[in-house]
Amino acid sequence: MNVRAPLITLAAAMLLLAIATPPARAGEGDMEDTRSAVAFEDQAPTQTLRRQSGLCCPVPDACPCPKSCWPNPLLRLPCLDDCLDEYKKGRDAACLKLSVGAYHWWNYQNRTDRFTYGYPGGGEGTYFYYLKGDIECTSCGCNTFGAHVEARFRDDTSFRPFFDHPVWVYEAYGFWKTPRFGTVKAGKIWTRFGLDWDGSFWGNAQYYNGWKLDPEWGVSWEHAYNWTRLSVPFYAQFFIGEDGVNGSIGGGDSESSTIYEEEWTAVLRVAPTYHVNKNVDLTVGLSGLVGGISNTAGPSETRTAFAGDVTLRWCDFKVYGEYTFQDGVVHEAHYVTGGPSDTKNVVLAGAQYTYGPLTGRVTYSHGEYENPGGSEDLLLLGLDVAVTQWLTFTFEYVDWTVEATGAAQVQFEDGLQFVLHWSL
Repeated sequence: MNVRAPLITLAAAMLLLAIATPPARAGEGDMEDTRSAVAFEDQAPTQTLRRQSGLCCPVPDACPCPKSCWPNPLLRLPCLDDCLDEYKKGRDAACLKLSVGAYHWWNYQNRTDRFTYGYPGGGEGTYFYYLKGDIECTSCGCNTFGAHVEARFRDDTSFRPFFDHPVWVYEAYGFWKTPRFGTVKAGKIWTRFGLDWDGSFWGNAQYYNGWKLDPEWGVSWEHAYNWTRLSVPFYAQFFIGEDGVNGSIGGGDSESSTIYEEEWTAVLRVAPTYHVNKNVDLTVGLSGLVGGISNTAGPSETRTAFAGDVTLRWCDFKVYGEYTFQDGVVHEAHYVTGGPSDTKNVVLAGAQYTYGPLTGRVTYSHGEYENPGGSEDLLLLGLDVAVTQWLTFTFEYVDWTVEATGAAQVQFEDGLQFVLHWSL
């Protein structure tokens, strides 16, 4: 299957949208408010036309959302939380903003009754600590210049076996933000391909194949157009090579390969959201990716990928699904098939509901791989508890199996995860 044609079509549609539509505010991810500096009242003809469009009618009211009698967060600690509030006020008012946190993880294996701080067999220790730094400087008018850095580190062992050190930089980029043309970033940037994340700690099959939470060196253009009932954010990114950092396990992506290496990658994503009423949103996302893969043992590869996703939200409940396809060899030994599989078809489905300080979720992902073939299934049941404004407890059960064609099924994980995440 060739996804270059859909990728070109998607790029053309985004270009036409950028030319034909006046800017409004951002609507997805960490993109800031980019409302047009031109007064809406001064555009009388446009205002008249917009009033005739259903996209610009006021968002209808809806029945009130269910309310929880539990406080969110669950606890407020006297003195400590008051001091933290004052610290956050000062930090938010400063030009340079610093934050620190960590994920402390305990794993229990059902088959062996083994309880480990971290993961047994080489992944022991704190999952990782992180330090974030942000600086923003507003110039003349409404333009903003700034930078963002996030460094992570572990106690002793590396995050993945193919990482060189237990300390690594997850993101490091400078940006230029304008009200009219959106945000341009350059540096080490998070790839925006498919759904950003499913909210879990353990993750899904897409993550272990290297498609999610993947930073690379390159440039990114991010912008959005909003009507009253429709938000259309989009992303255009180009990366010049891999950075050796990825959440995939060995065999899932070229980051862990000694033969294959990413040379360049182009990514496009658009994810319009339609506001049915004040409590209901529908988001449909389309993503395309194409890139070069060098091969020290043979001819180079061209990797092409496509992802389509849908998310429906009602108040604090949402359901979502995603389909991801990739063509092209990126590793000599995929972790499911054991060989250089050249085709990946992976689906993800999930639901999540937040009630006060509690967030429950269920996710299921399934992958089918070809040449050589195999399949995997990953089921996750999870619960987050917002204990305080700076501490969250997560409990998850994970059942993960893989099966290469003609081989016996292998249990990758059948265990419980206990996670404490703090952030200051």
